[in-house]
Amino acid sequence: PGPDYELSLGWRETLDWAVSQALSCGLAVMLDLHEFGAMGKAPLENKGRFVAFWEHIAEQFSGAPDSVFFEILNEPFGELTPALWNAYLAEALRVIRVQNPSRAVIVGPGHWNGITYLAELQLPQDDRDLIVTVHYYSPMQFTHQGAAWSQFKDLSGIVWSGTAAEQAAIEA
Repeated sequence: PGPDYELSLGWRETLDWAVSQALSCGLAVMLDLHEFGAMGKAPLENKGRFVAFWEHIAEQFSGAPDSVFFEILNEPFGELTPALWNAYLAEALRVIRVQNPSRAVIVGPGHWNGITYLAELQLPQDDRDLIVTVHYYSPMQFTHQGAAWSQFKDLSGIVWSGTAAEQAAIEA
């Protein structure tokens, strides 16, 4: 509960364990806030939680190696419009940079990190430790076949045909 939205000790210990195990195996780690559903449906109501999450995680992993990356939010969408998302990501980045001035941070555009929204993504001019991600899901019947959360959950065996038009869309 608010106002500080402190993460439970058990949760933080489990996260430390998971990150430690991954690093010990030579893996890079990406810590992302994957609560895109709540953020997309009620960004104003969840802003405090969103910022507090990054305050806590930024502090907890301030001494982590460079192979630990932060992704501010996976697939912002809905009421978290591209314009509002730009403001939220700027605030989260400011919070992260207090204790992690040069850690690589992953950000993407609004509308599910959609590549067609890339032009709307606003990044700070003076931060060169950013990685931009985009998601491209076309054709959806292929990329989401069998995905339990999608309208294509009952599809399988869909083959990407790679037509000239599909290839041109990807190149564009």
